[in-house]
Amino acid sequence: MKYDLSRHVSPLCNSYTFPIQSDWICFSIAASPSTFEAAYPGHSAASLIDIFLFTNVASCFLVTDVVAKFGLEVAIKGAASLMTVGCLLRSGPSFLGPVVDALGINSANAAAQLPGDIGNLVSANADGLVSYPLILAGTIAVGAAQP
Repeated sequence: MKYDLSRHVSPLCNSYTFPIQSDWICFSIAASPSTFEAAYPGHSAASLIDIFLFTNVASCFLVTDVVAKFGLEVAIKGAASLMTVGCLLRSGPSFLGPVVDALGINSANAAAQLPGDIGNLVSANADGLVSYPLILAGTIAVGAAQP
């Protein structure tokens, strides 16, 4: 029986790039904490980094159980999906504007038509920045995906 090494090499290479990507995503705010704190009054870059690191450490305790239960391939694909979701959350829904417009929905009014406070959550603030709850959720998802 021939062993197919390529089936295992690609997931392992991906698993080595996830920590680099997630650290880059999270610690990008550390370069200019005053700018972050000016953009999001009442929130500090240091606390967001602490949340990322806490989530990362907590998920490290689960990674061996997840790999044992689901296998390495499923665990890595799940981590990649979680990191993608985290990046999309941190980027905000602005990338959906062209898609929404192509569907014939007025993207300028789409957030206002969402029920409850969901419209306020997904719409950009006055400066065009992503809302802090989306950045926080994205940071937690990226931190959980790293191990």
